[in-house]
Amino acid sequence: ISDGDVDISKYPYVVLIKRNGKPICSGAILDELHVVTSDRCVPPFEHIWNVMNNIVVVCGTSSLKPSGKSIFVKEMFSQNH
Repeated sequence: ISDGDVDISKYPYVVLIKRNGKPICSGAILDELHVVTSDRCVPPFEHIWNVMNNIVVVCGTSSLKPSGKSIFVKEMFSQNH
């Protein structure tokens, strides 16, 4: 999308992915438990357990400002692993 706010009514399945409190990527909701994003948005898989607690998915907002619902990531999967 862009580096700014988006209209949630036009993109209801888009989420913001934050690492250490900073926006790093967007993703798309697949279902109530899963979000898909590019593998460029997360660190190399061999290091993922060191940083996974610092990754949050934010949904339900049109703004990069603190709002919406934040959910900590519990598991990550890669098509290459």
